[in-house]
Amino acid sequence: MNATTEGKLAHQLTMAGWLCVLLGSGLMIASMFLFFLYVPLFMAAVVLAIVVMVRKRVASGATLLAFAVLFPFLLGGVLLARGMLRAASEVEQRSAARRSPDSEESKYATRYVRPIDVQSRYGVDEHGARVATVRFNLRNEGDRALNLVRTVVRFRDSAGAVIAEQKHTPFIYTFALQKHVTQPLAPRDTWEMPADAAMRGKAVPDTWQEGSVDVTVVGAVYASALDQEAAEAGQGDDVETGPVDGGVEAPEPAAAPPGGETDPG
Repeated sequence: MNATTEGKLAHQLTMAGWLCVLLGSGLMIASMFLFFLYVPLFMAAVVLAIVVMVRKRVASGATLLAFAVLFPFLLGGVLLARGMLRAASEVEQRSAARRSPDSEESKYATRYVRPIDVQSRYGVDEHGARVATVRFNLRNEGDRALNLVRTVVRFRDSAGAVIAEQKHTPFIYTFALQKHVTQPLAPRDTWEMPADAAMRGKAVPDTWQEGSVDVTVVGAVYASALDQEAAEAGQGDDVETGPVDGGVEAPEPAAAPPGGETDPG
């Protein structure tokens, strides 16, 4: 085989290798799940690059080999990062839609979830400073189990004017995070804040009138169908919980009346 023919063949092999890289890249961009199509194309490009190098076209073969080996990883990283950013953006958009007052979950929460047994007083934090503390329970009067409830707590002065406002999420149930709960808030059930827990008011002025607070439910997240079945099956079960905002001295529960307990035997 003469030099001209050898050069033509090497050129054709090089073009075939670049075509494999181009097609493989296009398939990757179309869908990362088409790996069973683009992986063989990149492997074919690697083989063709080696053949070109063996035929003494080292520069052309080495360039093709470098692209066939490195470019898929670079392209895959870019596509993966773009996919993660897109997913994060979609999650944020769904979260913002859920927080909207016009969302179905927000309308359900404001209509059917009631804060009850609201108590507020001054407590002491872990540094010995006086802070406003608020305790309340939540009653779900609707027909949907809930994984999360959002509230807004407003503090008023002696004249009844709002002097501070704080968002608070007292009830969270997820697989990874279970905040003071062991199951979703079932329909027609009540969640009770732990006896040793309270919400701590942040940056509440000293003009706050102790006991003067408003608690408003502003949003919720529905439980999944499976969570709803579990919540309804366990409705009324005792819930073990831990303290909220550690270091806050919460109002003490009422003492049992004398003679209310009897020795068992």
